[in-house]
Amino acid sequence: MYEKDYIMRLIQDFMRVAARLAGLREKGQFRQLDEEIREAYTSLLKTDYTLVTGFNDQKWDEYINEKQPEEWEMTATLLMTEGEALADQGNADKADGKLRRALDLFLRCEKEMKTFSIDRNEKIQKLKNDLGVTD
Repeated sequence: MYEKDYIMRLIQDFMRVAARLAGLREKGQFRQLDEEIREAYTSLLKTDYTLVTGFNDQKWDEYINEKQPEEWEMTATLLMTEGEALADQGNADKADGKLRRALDLFLRCEKEMKTFSIDRNEKIQKLKNDLGVTD
């Protein structure tokens, strides 16, 4: 019961952060957006941003396998937001890596989580379109 309550509070907190991040991106406040993304990794996911974003594929898989599916979805949302902001600023190479990891995580969520999410499905389709991924 405690774990379920914790996850629910974490999701609620994350939804507030995600809305704030979307607003910052919309306004073009990229420096503030970057700071808040880094803070979200620390405060919500209890993870060091610089470590996670510097992981090679093997370390990335190890890190993700230690997390809950709800945390995968939060991480994917952060990666997607960051990747889109990088693309907005003309940094396509960095954006591509973040967006591909976000897509991978959303697809894992789709496979592992027992609930269907229209929001997740829309994000998957958007990422596939943006990255030129076909089924």
